[in-house]
Amino acid sequence: GPITSTNTPYTYFNLGNYNDGVVSVGYNKSAPSANKVTGPTNAGYVPYTDQVVYAERGFGYYVQSLNATSGNQVVSMTNLGTNPSTSAVNTALTPFTTALKPETNNSSSSEIKALAYQSPTAGLVQGAGNVLSNLIASCAGQYVILVTDGLPTMDLNGKNWPPLGSAAGQGYGVNAAFYGIAGNSNYGINDDSNNLR
Repeated sequence: GPITSTNTPYTYFNLGNYNDGVVSVGYNKSAPSANKVTGPTNAGYVPYTDQVVYAERGFGYYVQSLNATSGNQVVSMTNLGTNPSTSAVNTALTPFTTALKPETNNSSSSEIKALAYQSPTAGLVQGAGNVLSNLIASCAGQYVILVTDGLPTMDLNGKNWPPLGSAAGQGYGVNAAFYGIAGNSNYGINDDSNNLR
């Protein structure tokens, strides 16, 4: 059925449809010729106006299947000892230098790629935790440093979720409550402490 001003993607499709990745909106024609059907990416936005303009802003790779529970370790852990040489440090940094090169449109090059679909951030963090759990227990503090331009939109069961604070998040009524922290809807944080039972 058609999406109208009173029938938005957030009323036409339910949250279960969003979770299962079946939300899509199409247009009758495009100029110049282009894909006429769109669905939410990790930005959560689904256009539903009479007209939409797409602007190229960078590369994004669409992947048919994602691992929702493990992530992909790009640079392996390295033990340089207590007093590493400059040469050893430089050698250990080389894989980072390669992985963090500017992104290209070459799908087989070695730099980290932007994903133009959902972001399995929970699985990435869980995968990092699995790597850390295999280290010796006497290690000093174990930390995961996450650098991402993706929103955490895929859960550990492979279900998609609208980003907190996004139009889709608001449209489906999805929010998070952080008890003891003042709310700020601009950051998708909702102070729901008055509803404790």
